[in-house]
Amino acid sequence: MARTIKDFDQPDSPPIAPQFAGEEERARLFRTAVPEFQSGQWTFDDCEVLEIRKQRKKRIVHYRLSYRDEAGESKTAEVIGKVYGSDRGAMAFGVLRDLWESGFRAPMGYRVPRAYGYSSAEGTLLQGMAEGRDWAGSLERDPPALRWASERAAEWLVALQRVVVSGYENPTTDGSEVE
Repeated sequence: MARTIKDFDQPDSPPIAPQFAGEEERARLFRTAVPEFQSGQWTFDDCEVLEIRKQRKKRIVHYRLSYRDEAGESKTAEVIGKVYGSDRGAMAFGVLRDLWESGFRAPMGYRVPRAYGYSSAEGTLLQGMAEGRDWAGSLERDPPALRWASERAAEWLVALQRVVVSGYENPTTDGSEVE
């Protein structure tokens, strides 16, 4: 069950981490982790915590980010913060960024969440919300729908194997393809 920020304000709850403790801490996280804020291309307006939950050993924080882009237009984005508590999120950030830049985003049918930024000081990866349904959600559907979803997932995996990601060696570098 997902927990809200109020759940973490209770005396018996774990301490609130800086990634979602207060407005200033959240603003600092986004301003230091997201390159567009660092460069001045975007201007930070606000960041609200919508939900906090745990997934395995990391906390997942759902934010609503408000900012102004380089043209001064107000924008909002649903952003997921994955709090690793270690530097493991750095590689995830790099891989997501490389895949995004390689075309795994709209309008392409094969997508990954946008990588917004990474804070090594906070051990937190900031990424966009994943679009669409996950494949596991198809398991409960009828066989034709499951087959269609499985075929799409297989196509996505083949497309993924064809991408060169910096710092990651593709196991099929011998020229063979996954079919």
